Amino acid sequence: MSDRAEADGMRVELLVVPDCPNRPVAVARLRQALDAAGPRDTGIDTRTVTSLAEAQRIGFAGSPIILIDGRDPFADPDRVPGLSCRLYRTASGLAGTPDVDELSAAVARAVETRGTCERRLADAQREHWQTTYLAHSDMYGDQPSGGPAMRPGSSSRTSEQTGPSTP
Repeated sequence: MSDRAEADGMRVELLVVPDCPNRPVAVARLRQALDAAGPRDTGIDTRTVTSLAEAQRIGFAGSPIILIDGRDPFADPDRVPGLSCRLYRTASGLAGTPDVDELSAAVARAVETRGTCERRLADAQREHWQTTYLAHSDMYGDQPSGGPAMRPGSSSRTSEQTGPSTP
């Protein structure tokens, strides 16, 4: 049951056992957290874990589990996989789901991590192309092409474009 499970690259999953009594509260709180701290159009993909074998295979340690980009921000490495209810430590004590503030903080951390990763990737790509250009400037010429970028193999050219098609 997916309601736009991926938007802006963020993937949010709710793993539950059948008839989990905490599912409605988890969905509502997660929706509030996403609206407050994350991409608002991020959907929540709900997956029902129905067997102990599946729970053991995926490390399912109680219902509900919230995964943000495949990671459980509230993971307890000492929990044993199984088909049971999960309790979360919240500011107001043990509860069947994290509270909205804790979920918002987890979403904000995921957004920040994603932004940091994207910045690192963009910086690495920029450095690569600058290094490549400097090392092989004769391949690229000393001036920008001046024309619109075209995909390799593209035959869409306007009448103003002259010369050979360039990627």
